Amino acid sequence: MDALIYKRVNELIAENRQAVVTTIINATPGTPRKIGAKMLVMDDGSILGTVGGGMFEKKVIDEAVKLIKTGEPAIINEDLSPSPGGLGAVCGGAITIFLEPIIKTSKMFIFGAGHVGKAIAEMAQYLDFSLHIVDDRPEWANKENYPMNCTLWTGNMFESAESIPADKNSVIIILTRSWKLDEGILRRVLKKEYQYLGVIGSSNKIKTHKDNLAAEGFTEEDYSKVYAPIGLPIGAYSPHEIAVSILGEIIAVMKGKRQDLPSL
Repeated sequence: MDALIYKRVNELIAENRQAVVTTIINATPGTPRKIGAKMLVMDDGSILGTVGGGMFEKKVIDEAVKLIKTGEPAIINEDLSPSPGGLGAVCGGAITIFLEPIIKTSKMFIFGAGHVGKAIAEMAQYLDFSLHIVDDRPEWANKENYPMNCTLWTGNMFESAESIPADKNSVIIILTRSWKLDEGILRRVLKKEYQYLGVIGSSNKIKTHKDNLAAEGFTEEDYSKVYAPIGLPIGAYSPHEIAVSILGEIIAVMKGKRQDLPSL
């Protein structure tokens, strides 16, 4: 069974899907499965393998699905016995399970290869992102400026915005040289799937974007998940400081913690 689990993990990584590997790391006599037993929990709650079935396994599955959203490992300790405080299983015993999320690679699309875009890419290369740099100026978007592992999109930026293979795990950052370019790109990506979409600019500029898009039929719901002005309010000024504020916000969103942090 473990071989099937490892095979499926490799398939999920290739499919860029999230899952959690659960492993029994401690078990006392009486538990239905012993140390080393594994179960794979997919992002839709389906499983491969078992850690014992019953109420306890359901609890492990539910916790694993929660962890898929945060990417953080966890340990569950449970008393299975029918005694007070126990889970009530007839088999009895105590069990400890380690939950290990599969690290996914999210696509990051950076629209704008200027100073801030470059600073973001320089830092993001050390995180779990597949980098895509989008700019119609090959003198900016080139391997000399972006020597890290990334894909360069140097055609028309509006056409690139239409074509990017964004999905529900993707990050889209819009910070070009022109507010008109920003708005045109936003118009084309707004109804795509994404996990994070941020646009640089002042509050006045962002209001202009919203008003213009509303006049074209875009709704408040369409715009509700856009982070604009982009980044955490840390007083950032230089390109690398701005990159820190943007990446900090992206990490907070991906970990489900953005609502706990201040907004501009």
